[in-house]
Amino acid sequence: MADTNEEIGGRIAKIRKAKKLKQSDLAKMLGTTGSAIGNYERGDRVIPAETISKISKSLSVPTDILIKGIPDKMKDSYSYNFFANADSDELQKYYAELNEVENEELYEEQEKQYDYLKHYLKSIYGMNEYNAQNDLAEFVKWQKKSITNEQRLSNIKYSPERLEENLKFDPFEKYDKEMEEIKAKHYHMYFLDPVQKQLKQIIDNLDTSKEMNKDKLKEELQNILSTIEERGLDN
Repeated sequence: MADTNEEIGGRIAKIRKAKKLKQSDLAKMLGTTGSAIGNYERGDRVIPAETISKISKSLSVPTDILIKGIPDKMKDSYSYNFFANADSDELQKYYAELNEVENEELYEEQEKQYDYLKHYLKSIYGMNEYNAQNDLAEFVKWQKKSITNEQRLSNIKYSPERLEENLKFDPFEKYDKEMEEIKAKHYHMYFLDPVQKQLKQIIDNLDTSKEMNKDKLKEELQNILSTIEERGLDN
């Protein structure tokens, strides 16, 4: 859920006070009135995006701290007083720690998805129903959208000045043409014997090896896709 005007305004007030500035002082920096600042801080008025950017620069605080606040996992180590007085080196340290925390969370989520994929492959092993393949395709599509959104949000966080470009960023763009060509052929992909054997090998590896990484899994799944495509071309 997006943060409310009141929450954003409250953060502005906290940092302004930590800098020992009056509402009238901040108003002068922005070329507005003290009453306008009061309305923003209480959440009585919507704060335009460009105004948030100006406030961020005037208070010398990162825009994402005003908009989203301090992440829950960072609140034990950082406060708004810190951001009110932090220099560039201290901010770099904060973002390095934040990136490490987010990477840990992303790794945990990938582990869950990896485990889900393993069990999903087990569930469809030996099946030759087209609906099962369609379900798997939908799952992969969802994963692609999730990764794309995650990457866009990350880019926006660290390069807010390139908002329009970041909103259009597609980490899978180089694969799109190839995928469109595959879709255009309307393949009816059935798990035939060679594919079943490849799937069984992947499942066995997942069960017996803790070191099978994403690149290896991707390579083996690509081999299966190649086998399916060859079947489609032969037919």
